[in-house]
Amino acid sequence: MLPSLSSGSPFSSVPASVLLAMVLPLGLSTSLHGATPSLGSTASRPISQLDTAACLFVLATSVCVSVLLGSAGWNDWQIFVRSSITLLALSLLVLPLTGHRYQSIVPVFSVFCAAVFGRGPEGKPAIWGWVIDPQLQPWHIPAAAALLVAGTAVAAVFGPRSAGNP
Repeated sequence: MLPSLSSGSPFSSVPASVLLAMVLPLGLSTSLHGATPSLGSTASRPISQLDTAACLFVLATSVCVSVLLGSAGWNDWQIFVRSSITLLALSLLVLPLTGHRYQSIVPVFSVFCAAVFGRGPEGKPAIWGWVIDPQLQPWHIPAAAALLVAGTAVAAVFGPRSAGNP
């Protein structure tokens, strides 16, 4: 089910690049989930650190591609970069609590809540709903980068939650 994007719905003012950015946490959550819980605890390689590195590699690749598309004329590339960093950082932050299988719920839910509840009386996004703001503010990228640093540290140190790691 896709949300209604017609003019009267709360999702009509969410930039399409934000919805496109949700593909990163959804895709990574799906691709990284699948190993048995005992595999991560008995592996000779640091699986959780490698998973975190894979997430950062995918993010770096998508940022590079969006910058190239921006140079070719895509106007919303900065919104996509901000949203990609923010949503992937949120999924990394909750990884120790949810595991790979459910880590994408929080980024998707944050976009949903910001679209439905995160607007002031003038229709401008609230400060906590900045992920859906169609205007790039000067503090958005540093805030997204700080979230990414925190999410990377949390994911690398604690790793994903599994059935054997309550």
